[in-house]
Amino acid sequence: MKEKYNTTSVLTVDYDASHDFIMPEHTEMLYNENGRAVLSIDTEKTPVSHVVSFLTQALTVFDISVQPRPIEEIIAEIYEEFSI
Repeated sequence: MKEKYNTTSVLTVDYDASHDFIMPEHTEMLYNENGRAVLSIDTEKTPVSHVVSFLTQALTVFDISVQPRPIEEIIAEIYEEFSI
């Protein structure tokens, strides 16, 4: 079940905002303001480590964190799938 529903991670990166943010492949921008970007990563298409590597090479990164997809979203998807 984990493999089916937990295919997204959320990455938060604090970076030097004096440079333009470059989007890694297979990510979606959720937020980007004042040197903080929050991305959704499709982990079926690219590993989190590839996105982290890309960002640290493309930007001056001050801090970075990765979290699993919020459980509320997973539960909502399961309810929707099974019409509960």
